[in-house]
Amino acid sequence: MTYKKKITLLLISTLGVAVLFATMGFVSPQDKEPMPQAQDLPPGPSPVFTPPADQAVKKEPQSQDQPEGSLSDWQTNAEIILNFQPFLHAEESIPGGAMFVVLRGDGKTRVVHYSPNRLVVLAVYQGILSEADVRPFWTKTGESGFREALQVESFAGTGFEEGDPFYLSLKGPDLVEGKIFGLLQNAPEVVRALVKDLLVLWKRLDKISLADAYVRGEPIRKERFDRLRQRGQVRFASLHEFPSNIQPRLAEAIDHPYDFIPLQQAQYDQLLTWRSDGHELFVINDNTSYQLSLFRSQN
Repeated sequence: MTYKKKITLLLISTLGVAVLFATMGFVSPQDKEPMPQAQDLPPGPSPVFTPPADQAVKKEPQSQDQPEGSLSDWQTNAEIILNFQPFLHAEESIPGGAMFVVLRGDGKTRVVHYSPNRLVVLAVYQGILSEADVRPFWTKTGESGFREALQVESFAGTGFEEGDPFYLSLKGPDLVEGKIFGLLQNAPEVVRALVKDLLVLWKRLDKISLADAYVRGEPIRKERFDRLRQRGQVRFASLHEFPSNIQPRLAEAIDHPYDFIPLQQAQYDQLLTWRSDGHELFVINDNTSYQLSLFRSQN
């Protein structure tokens, strides 16, 4: 056998073995991806998850309009807040004239019926909704029309219109965050639909006993703060100037705008001595000013 024929036979044999390995699922060492070396690994311990032998690990596909991840991924921080004070259309679903709603990702929900004119809390409802009940609310916030409304923010109109004022805010990881406010009549349909659904949540919750009183805070815009300081009509006090037994309640009101923070009667009476105008307190904390309102309970 000539030298050229030997070379040809050797090439054919090598090719046949390679084809056989490929059909059996083997990969040659040259075709394998290199194993990561120690210097290529991220710092810290590597997460380890060992599923049961009879259970496959499967990731459910996510809808484009729903927040990514399971409810547990964001349930501790996600939150929808609504404050609604109808002016033109005081519906039967809003006893007392105004309503505050907070819906959290873990299903914990609280609704407060109150009278903004009399500064009285009329009723408080709370409970825990199921994941199936909570999901539709977050689905609405992922719709394109809602995202566009978050970009606009204000639907107050010309300022000379009459309507039903509302304030809506969202926060949470992997969720659309922001706020929408103005007159509900001027808001897009997807926003009005979400507000409508939030306004009837109290019917699915338990009514709880009222506290003696409540304090409610909201931040003051810099322009208004400057005007109030120039006129000298109100007294601004630092949070640390208040008695130590009241500071935690006020700090909670500052950290949770528009929410109703319960007070004992003695704390309510103490705060009355700090009021500047009616039942309003003006507080400065971390270079930000806040207006705090005192509410009595209708017991």
